[in-house]
Amino acid sequence: MFSESATTEKGDRFGQEPVGSGPYKFVEWVSGDNITLAANEDYWNGVPAIKNMIIRLISEQSVQMIELETGTIDVALDPLNSDVADLLSTGLAEAGYPDGLTLSVVQANVVVYTRAAEVIQNQLAKVGITLDITTYDDATASSMQEGDFKADLSLRLVNINGDPIVSPYGTHFEPAKGVVGGRNVAKNANDPEAATLQATIDKLKVTFDQDKKVELLKEAQRLCNENMWWIPLCFASLNEIQNVSLKGNMKVVNYEYMNKAYFE
Repeated sequence: MFSESATTEKGDRFGQEPVGSGPYKFVEWVSGDNITLAANEDYWNGVPAIKNMIIRLISEQSVQMIELETGTIDVALDPLNSDVADLLSTGLAEAGYPDGLTLSVVQANVVVYTRAAEVIQNQLAKVGITLDITTYDDATASSMQEGDFKADLSLRLVNINGDPIVSPYGTHFEPAKGVVGGRNVAKNANDPEAATLQATIDKLKVTFDQDKKVELLKEAQRLCNENMWWIPLCFASLNEIQNVSLKGNMKVVNYEYMNKAYFE
């Protein structure tokens, strides 16, 4: 959102002296070197905790990393993968694993899980983490995830629909007993905040006031984001191939248009 009066007043200079409605105000632009911003004390969503910000233009990624390590900058944008791996390896040693770390993942024998696990395995290997992949049939893998889970990680597909209580929370965070598809992933984290999440879900089931429901959903999302019991990897694209004589774009995947399909 731009200020009409500022846009009119500054004319062609508006791009170099912008006025907007964000959390920071423009202070100075040194072409080819840096942009200085100051906190907007009138920002509608609260005054930023960081009062001043300098965005420097450092074209060499290697120089960015040197400055980050020496403390002359606080954030490096789009670093090289090799630099990220080096930093993570250092962090692993500082965390008490100088010789690396071995983790285990349990998954069903499904192509999308296998491919995802292999990609994760390759990425973790670059920072000194070995990922042991164990594959079972779908029923066995689901049973292990719902029971006394012993592995460090598991890979599962979540079907998303309009009701967050059914999906994803209902599918992956409900107690396994008495709930169809309830795998209770949070339980396996051995984290006291998992009980807080369960209590929030229980409240959501009996809350019909939309404003209160939104607040409870925000709380559930906060708990998931901060504790990372469950980390979304990607959205799977499910394709269909249909007979040339079948018309109307049937979309069997989600049954959306099955009643509109016809043959010629």
